[in-house]
Amino acid sequence: MVSKATQYLFTGAIFSTLVCSAPLAALSQEAATGKTSSDIVVPAQDQNASNENALSKETPSDHYFTGKLQIGTRSVLRVLTDEDSGHIGDTQGSGTFLGTIYALDEEQNYAPLKPFITFYFTQYIGIELAYDEIEAVTLATNYGDVTSIKTDGPVSLSGPTLSLLGRLPNKTAFTPYGGIGFGFFSGDFEEDSTWAGSADGRFRKMDVESETALLLTVGTTYAFTPNWLLDLSIQYVSADADATFFGYTNGVLDTQDPGSFPMDNIAFRLGLVYAF
Repeated sequence: MVSKATQYLFTGAIFSTLVCSAPLAALSQEAATGKTSSDIVVPAQDQNASNENALSKETPSDHYFTGKLQIGTRSVLRVLTDEDSGHIGDTQGSGTFLGTIYALDEEQNYAPLKPFITFYFTQYIGIELAYDEIEAVTLATNYGDVTSIKTDGPVSLSGPTLSLLGRLPNKTAFTPYGGIGFGFFSGDFEEDSTWAGSADGRFRKMDVESETALLLTVGTTYAFTPNWLLDLSIQYVSADADATFFGYTNGVLDTQDPGSFPMDNIAFRLGLVYAF
């Protein structure tokens, strides 16, 4: 069996032969052509072949989206700013939101299911397209009995939002930003079954209109890796959900009352973002 030392010596001899033969071959070529090695010019494209091959793997879309496109999702804690009318026990037309509904209670959903996509046209200016939902439970009394609090059902606004953003890049991992935009929400009311109908032939329903809401945002992102960011922000949403109550007796409409639910709120938002 050949020892390792012999193998190393044999390998070194082959390597030395190859190294020495290269300049000898070059000298032979110079003698045959009359040109020295200094006369031989290596094309720049050959010198940069490896770099060009690496660059060729980048597509135009990679260059266009890098540093500009971000996608993510958020979790939201929402606080209504005008949730109590101050007219508990009153009825329609005396200061309640609608009928005997005198207050709203935030319905929280902390699941990170508020997706968004952001694109920056320049280093500082961009737009954000997102999805948002605001939900609150209605609180009402049984015709003036302030000791009997019930709910007629939850009211909600949901839909896409579009915001113009401005950010301030700097040398830290934090990038503050602000924005102004609009929410294009569809309204909905999920009637409580005990309120919606009764055995005496009385039927009730609530229609909530669509709403365009004003959005004001301030926040910051924190880059914990080159591509992954945490998004921390506060957003003020100005939205009133206009609604109409319809009451039927034995299938005949006999009551139609307008009202409005103030859904203005401050949203505390935590998001996870991937930046291209």
